[in-house]
Amino acid sequence: MLKTSLIIILLSTTLKAQAFNCSTVTQIPLTECEILVTLYNSTNGENWTRNSGWLETNAPCGWYGVTCNGGHVSELDLGYYKGTYGNNLTGTIPSEIWNLTNLQSLYLYSNQLTGIIPSELGNGNMEIIQPS
Repeated sequence: MLKTSLIIILLSTTLKAQAFNCSTVTQIPLTECEILVTLYNSTNGENWTRNSGWLETNAPCGWYGVTCNGGHVSELDLGYYKGTYGNNLTGTIPSEIWNLTNLQSLYLYSNQLTGIIPSELGNGNMEIIQPS
């Protein structure tokens, strides 16, 4: 019974990521939504400590850690949760994230990310916060 329940949970989580359709989102442009979905998938979003709203609602400006301004993603804060650092992001930061042209702040500190930070990040007005 436990094994069957685990398989169902894993299958529903996988289907959640595959089934989300950004064409129903109206708060931000389609491309920005698709970039957020790519970030979620490439950093094991289903296992983040906090991922409320992600791929569950068509209102990405209300997803945990997403701030919007003027109809665009302006801040991503996925590095802090209830007094502890980190949000259990694993994997790599997708290079597509640099296409969030209105992104001003990106907080990803104290997670288990691997790979290199895309060189495109930091071109422009974005503030990248490093852990102290």
